[in-house]
Amino acid sequence: MIIQDHIKIQNLYYVFLYAWEKFNEGRSLKLEIDESPDLPNLMANMLLKSVKRIIKKGLHKDYKPKLINEQFIKGKIDFKKSIQNNFQISNKLYCRFSELSVDSILNKIIKRSFLNLLKNQKLKKHLKEEINSILKFFNDVNTQDNLSSYFSKFQLSQNNNYYRLPIEICKMLDNLKMPNQKQGNYIFKDILDDEVRMSDIFERFVGNFYKYEQSEFKVKTSEQLDWQFKSLGGDLKLVPKQKTDITLSNKDEVIIIDTKYYKKTLVDSFYGQDKFKSEHLRQITSYMMNMQDELVVNKKIHGILLYANPIGEESLNEDFIWRDCKVSIKSINLDQNWQSIHNDLMQIIN
Repeated sequence: MIIQDHIKIQNLYYVFLYAWEKFNEGRSLKLEIDESPDLPNLMANMLLKSVKRIIKKGLHKDYKPKLINEQFIKGKIDFKKSIQNNFQISNKLYCRFSELSVDSILNKIIKRSFLNLLKNQKLKKHLKEEINSILKFFNDVNTQDNLSSYFSKFQLSQNNNYYRLPIEICKMLDNLKMPNQKQGNYIFKDILDDEVRMSDIFERFVGNFYKYEQSEFKVKTSEQLDWQFKSLGGDLKLVPKQKTDITLSNKDEVIIIDTKYYKKTLVDSFYGQDKFKSEHLRQITSYMMNMQDELVVNKKIHGILLYANPIGEESLNEDFIWRDCKVSIKSINLDQNWQSIHNDLMQIIN
C-alpha cells in the first residue's frame, strides 16, 4: 500500500508538525519534499534538518560518572578500590568524579535512530550519505541499548527543549519500524493503516491547527465534562469524566469537535443504505448536553463530528438541528493541496 495514494506526503509533513506543536519550527526546515517520495525518506529528511540545527546550537551534554586511576587526585578518592589495588606500590589512587559528556540519552536516541534508518533499503542514497556525515558528530555517543530503553529514561527541560522535534521524529520512526526478511534490515509500516495511532495524530493535528490559525475562539483540548449525577447512596467517584477532543469557545458560542480517523466513515444499514455510526452521534450529543448543563451563561452550542476523509469516499458535509443546537458531520480530504485543507478547516468553524 503506497502512502501517497492516501495522503500527499507534504500534507503528512504538515499534519505531523501541527500534531507535535512544532509547526513554526518545522516550517523553517526547508525540506526538499520532492526528494521525499515516501514516509522513511520524509522522516529521514526531517530528522537530518532538525539535527543539523542542533549541531549548530551545540549537542546537549549530561554529567557522566567517571573513574580514573592516576597519581593526582580529582574528585573523590575511592579508598576501597585504591586499597584493593595496592595504591602504596603503584602510587596511584582511584578517584570518582562527574564530567560533562555528549553521551546523553537524547543523543543516544538520535544516533540509534540514524543507525536504524541506514538499515532501510528504500532510503535514498544521498540521505544515507548525509546520515553518515552527521554521525561523525556522535562518535562519543554509546548506543548499546535499544530505543525503547532510551525513551523510558529521557526528559526534556527548558535547557534542552530544542530537541523536542527530532525526538518526536525518532519516536515516529521507531513506531513504524518492522524487521525485514533480510537480517539486520528494516521496513516501515504504513502509518495510515494504524487507526489507533492516526486517530491520536489527527486529533492533535486539528486541535493545534485551530490554536495556531485562528483567534476568534479560545481552544481547549481534552476538556473534562461532568455527567451531572447526584448521589442517592451511590459512590460518585465511580462515575467517569467525559473528555472532549477539542472545544472552541468565545462569549457567544461553544464548538465541540470530536475527531475520528477510520478507513470507513459510514456503516451499512440493514436496508443496504449507508448511515452515520450511532455511537459517534451518541458521543457528540452527550458532550453537548453536559456542556449545556455546565455553562454559567447561555451560549450557542455547536457539535461537530470531524472525520479524516477515506480515499475513494465522498466528503461529508451535513448539518442538522438537535434540541435547538447545531450538529454537523464533516470530513476533511487530506489528499488535496494544503491550502485547500487549511481553507476547509477554517470554513468548518465559520
